Amino acid sequence: MEKIKLHREDIILGKPMLWNIYRSDGSILLKKGLRITSEKNLDRLMQNELLRDAVNDADEATQSVTNTADQNSDQQSPKKPGNPFEWINLFALQLKQIYKNIEAGKIGTVAQIQKLSVNIQKLSDAYNNQFVCAVHMYYPQTYSLMQPVYSALLCDMTAKILDYNEQQRASICCAALTANIGMYSYQETLNNQTGPLTDIQREELHLHPYQSVQMLKAINVEDSSWLAAIAGHHERNDGSGYPAQITSNTIQPESKIINLADSYLAMISERAYQNATPAKVALQNIYTSAADEDQIIYLAFIKALGIFPPGTYVKLANNEIGIVTKNSDTSTLQCSVSSICNENNEIFNVPIERNTEDKEFRIKEFHAPVESIKVDPVILWNY
Repeated sequence: MEKIKLHREDIILGKPMLWNIYRSDGSILLKKGLRITSEKNLDRLMQNELLRDAVNDADEATQSVTNTADQNSDQQSPKKPGNPFEWINLFALQLKQIYKNIEAGKIGTVAQIQKLSVNIQKLSDAYNNQFVCAVHMYYPQTYSLMQPVYSALLCDMTAKILDYNEQQRASICCAALTANIGMYSYQETLNNQTGPLTDIQREELHLHPYQSVQMLKAINVEDSSWLAAIAGHHERNDGSGYPAQITSNTIQPESKIINLADSYLAMISERAYQNATPAKVALQNIYTSAADEDQIIYLAFIKALGIFPPGTYVKLANNEIGIVTKNSDTSTLQCSVSSICNENNEIFNVPIERNTEDKEFRIKEFHAPVESIKVDPVILWNY
């Protein structure tokens, strides 16, 4: 197919691209149907001399993307997705509809939750590094939708390390997806609130595990492990949690895993009332807070993420700033990193993959996210 020069006006932010985009040597850089969502990423892209297909087949491209999304939304049965980040976004949108169905008391919603749980498990098995990367840097929907999707992911990863069977994994994944349905209607309000909670807000917050359980029973959820995991996911070993103030020996392990995932996600997320905690500090906080009886659970959670979780920023021996993209299969201290800028914060045109086993590129330390650089994980992973 004939190729012509790519112009900036050819690309509309957030819309599917109508052509394949090629490097000057003719190799494909970005495939038709993908989206660029950031002005800065578009600026970076246009710094290069690029080509696109000459034929404008917008109707075909748009229809293809629409049909795929509709089919996946209806069937919830992804097999070989080309872009796991698009699937994560789709999962959040599916969960939004599921929450509406739960609030409306629709009985058939249980099967939808179970299907979504299975799909998250399947894709996390196939794209584990990308999914963990997304936890740290990809929030295309509101936190109240992304948090349960990522909580389900983290819980399932931990459950696998703990050798949970298929049914146990399914229960905890479904529980993580629905644990906060009882506070969904006001969760974003709380996230954006800078002042202290009112007495009414605090009471509602403390009762939301019970409310979630009741809403799920109303749509005929009968899995006792699923419901028990939700009921206890804010309880604490010393009895200072809520809503029942029960102590360690009566708190389900699944509740503790969901609590870990919720706590980690809350720590690493920017809120109106708090700055994000670096992943390294969040993991250290989790490690030091583990009671003796919970050591196995806490260590499994940390192992699931890795010492250097994908999606976190690091400084290399040559003082480049990079983002971890892959944990090593052989060493907890080694990983793959994509460098995004040099020590002077001069941004590279494209991320440069580094092997931290090389002395020059060994990891020196964790690094705070570079506020002036918003990296689209889709480009980071070269999808």
